[in-house]
Amino acid sequence: MPGTRGIARHHDNRKNVWQVSSDGAEASYAVESLAERGVFFAVKARADGDRARFEMSITNRSTKTLQSIRPLLCFQYHHLQGFPAANADNFAHTFVVIGGKPVAIADLPVKRPKAYARMAQVKDCADRHNWWAEEMGGFIEQPLDLALTVLTAAGDDRKVALFWRPGKNLLTNLAIPCLRADPCFGDLQPGEARTVQGELIFTRAPLSEVISQPTGR
Repeated sequence: MPGTRGIARHHDNRKNVWQVSSDGAEASYAVESLAERGVFFAVKARADGDRARFEMSITNRSTKTLQSIRPLLCFQYHHLQGFPAANADNFAHTFVVIGGKPVAIADLPVKRPKAYARMAQVKDCADRHNWWAEEMGGFIEQPLDLALTVLTAAGDDRKVALFWRPGKNLLTNLAIPCLRADPCFGDLQPGEARTVQGELIFTRAPLSEVISQPTGR
């Protein structure tokens, strides 16, 4: 994002650090940031039936405070047949949870209806830096119950859901067909560490059932 400095980016110049189990069911890595020395992050992923479960940790062993850590985790789904393509009806097939109910992004008002991206804040995350979406007129004022985003297929009942706890925001972009629901880290003081958990779910269950799983209702 403009004006930010990444502690980990997809284009970092390092060798592949993922360690994959022999059966392919688990993968993990633990490395030091190339851009911010003394900052360490670790990720674990495990396949579990119809879903993948994630755990991500960031540890600040540097001498300075890391302010407003904002993960941007983009699950690109362009290889999944039957789901919205770039610059299509993505917003109509992307659902979030407001007031305990699933709501399509296309039905939520923004200042500029032609803005190519939409962003919304989870109500329980205190880190509220959403200026990028606010400037383009794509910020959704209604707060989200949690960081759960559900993408529906165009012609059948298939769904892909992404969930993070604790959650920060939704970001969806017409130009890039990706599924996103990002976790909330906030600030990390020297010596402090924080861990978040996530799930990627593949299902044919009704929307009401999908949103009830992470919340435990």
